Amino acid sequence: MSGVVAAGLGVVAGELAAALLSPSLSPVSAVGSVVIDAMPGPVKDWAIGLFGTADKAAFLVAMAAVIALCGAAAGVLQLRRPPAGAVVVGLLGGAGLAAVLTRPQMSVLSLLPPLLAAVVGILVLRALTARLGR
Repeated sequence: MSGVVAAGLGVVAGELAAALLSPSLSPVSAVGSVVIDAMPGPVKDWAIGLFGTADKAAFLVAMAAVIALCGAAAGVLQLRRPPAGAVVVGLLGGAGLAAVLTRPQMSVLSLLPPLLAAVVGILVLRALTARLGR
């Protein structure tokens, strides 16, 4: 759970920073856009046919599940093989940063939210797993 909480707080920090600094481009929306752009047409059509107008909500739930699973893995790794868990959380933030860099509305300010998300996630993960280790 430490990893899930750390990843979740990282995402929240990134989204809040994006709301203040770069409202048109948050890390979550950037990653979502990259994934959707990379998806083959038949897969998009299948998802729209399956979920209808709730396709975006279903996609956000799937993204949250992937983030939670990565966070859970990061928590276990951080306890067993530090700093491997922190590296996983950093890679999540790196994915957000890479996604933001590919968007046409990218600006210098839009780079800060994914960086903040990674830093917050790593710091929270380290703090929570340190408490568990004691």
